[in-house]
Amino acid sequence: MSNWRGGSDGLKADLSALERQQEERAMSIQAQDIAQLEAQVRELERQVAALVPHRERAESKLFEMPAAAGRQLRQGVRTVVALDAQPSAEQQAEAAAAGETWVFYPNDLPKRSAYSGDTRWALTPFLAHQALNGSSYKWLLFGGADTVFFPEAVLQMLEDFDPQVPYIITDNLWWGGQHGGPNEDAPRCLPCHSADNRDLLDLTKGFGSPSQNDSAPIQPRDWGFAPPIECPCTPQLLCGTGKLNILGQGMADLGHEPCKGDVPFPASKGYSIHGGAGVIFSVGLLEQLSLAAMEECVRGVSSGGGEAFLTECLWTKGFAPTDPGLSIHRPSVRLFDPFQWTGHDDAVQGHGVWEMTNRMKWDVSAEDICNLECQDLLHFMVSAHVASSSQPSTDEAAKEIRRLAAKYAWWWDAHKRDAEPTTIYRSIDAAVTSG
Repeated sequence: MSNWRGGSDGLKADLSALERQQEERAMSIQAQDIAQLEAQVRELERQVAALVPHRERAESKLFEMPAAAGRQLRQGVRTVVALDAQPSAEQQAEAAAAGETWVFYPNDLPKRSAYSGDTRWALTPFLAHQALNGSSYKWLLFGGADTVFFPEAVLQMLEDFDPQVPYIITDNLWWGGQHGGPNEDAPRCLPCHSADNRDLLDLTKGFGSPSQNDSAPIQPRDWGFAPPIECPCTPQLLCGTGKLNILGQGMADLGHEPCKGDVPFPASKGYSIHGGAGVIFSVGLLEQLSLAAMEECVRGVSSGGGEAFLTECLWTKGFAPTDPGLSIHRPSVRLFDPFQWTGHDDAVQGHGVWEMTNRMKWDVSAEDICNLECQDLLHFMVSAHVASSSQPSTDEAAKEIRRLAAKYAWWWDAHKRDAEPTTIYRSIDAAVTSG
């Protein structure tokens, strides 16, 4: 019996030793597996970084354009720039010295649209609202890195607008599918003050109405519908214009009262604000839309890119664009990027900016070849799109912004003095290039 017990104890010891060896071996294998997985993760991260196109890696440099090149026209205007990389302490100091705030929001990896920065682009107004402490301002001017705003014209346009009303203000709205562009048929409202002087409207050639009845809808010439004159503008108001087909899809399935409740977003029509042309938001709008709610919405939509993300989510939250209203009086004049596709295709060559700066020269020239429409385009324009994608590099795009800013400042001063400083005009290009 004692021999059996001794053999049993030995067997147990052998089994315990074997179990320890197996555990040690398993731990060693697990450690090797973890090390291999970590190496694979590092290699995948390296491959992802290598696969990001050069143009998108250069997006982090685009802050150089709005942060530096456009400062001449933004003096005294607080600015928020959204970046795809955390700003360094040196950059933060530079921003603070210029009255700017630089904020970070990561790229989309993997991409879910044309550009990896589209989600950041759509959320920038709400990042800016948060950075500006909400109600410490009235209007937020929003655009891309190559959007230039003209403050004098902006203030002139906003004179009759109430910043506490939720407004999305632009007259550069895209409509018409994949190959669309600025289109008068794009759904929008007119501001409430458009109807303040009905007699003036009735005398204006820019609109047509079916009768002289005071309640007849105002319809700017060349528009395919009579826009509501309501504040704020909502999808329900646009749906009720009497031309439901402007909303494109799904309207026949909404029952007998299709304009009550949620109105489908017309995604198939390529409906969108134009980011390059810019848009102006009221503080009254941004106070009603939290960053968290908009982030959830933007990450859940799939139409187009950043501009379409933003437009669709604003629509989903119950807000639609308002036209500034100049179209009633000047049907051929657009305030936001008015020289886009004026004689040339600026989406390809940037010729819209070239034509704009030449008309500035013409407007104060002795030949007086800037006619009434030319003067209106210059006097009322609130923004311009430099179209950085048409430039050979971000440095060249920044130079184009500086050139435009310098020529506008020259034109504004020359026009006030009714002078003809053509020598100064011609010297601007050389100064920008050499500087």
